[in-house]
Amino acid sequence: MWVQKKSVVHLCCMAHLRRKFVEAQKAEPKKANSGRTSKADVAVSYIAKLYAVEKANKDNDSAECFEVRQEKSKLILEKIKQWMDNSLPKVLPKSKLGEA
Repeated sequence: MWVQKKSVVHLCCMAHLRRKFVEAQKAEPKKANSGRTSKADVAVSYIAKLYAVEKANKDNDSAECFEVRQEKSKLILEKIKQWMDNSLPKVLPKSKLGEA
């Protein structure tokens, strides 16, 4: 869901999105020493990178925040979109991962 106000477009809250992927992580069967990274793990990892950018950017003014987001967050979001576009056809829609 998104809302546009003036020149800013607000997208979904990453905390809400992250919560859905954490639920998907918990729903996955655990295999001892599988060494496999699940799709939910990948999503949570991408979101953690976005959080790290925001944390490092918290003391900057709005212009600096914008520049840092364009430089760093935009690239992460593009990777997330590409990953989701590739993963979506392989996920059952009614699974926890599909809901996320």
